[in-house]
Amino acid sequence: MRVTASIILILLLCGLFSLTAASAKKTPPADPVMELIQVFGCKGCHKIYKRGGSIATNLTKVGNRLTAAQIEVILATDSEPGTKNFMPDYSSLTKEDRRLISEYLYNLP
Repeated sequence: MRVTASIILILLLCGLFSLTAASAKKTPPADPVMELIQVFGCKGCHKIYKRGGSIATNLTKVGNRLTAAQIEVILATDSEPGTKNFMPDYSSLTKEDRRLISEYLYNLP
């Protein structure tokens, strides 16, 4: 239980660091979906275009391995209690936000 709490704290801190670094640039994100990815701290663990963390799967070419629907299922279920994954809880994501992120990741070159 203590290990899980530590992992969650680390993930949250990584997400906060991403937010602080993004706001320090004072340039708006080019894409509203990328803003969601920044806000939810995905790049704290995942690389996208050679930027981000390395403790989880590189998402740059995830569309070569998974469909958009499969990515959406992962966003919806990998954070559920009882799974063996370390994804943060994305219950605050709306179904539309999950769909937008899934489509975006699926279409990354």
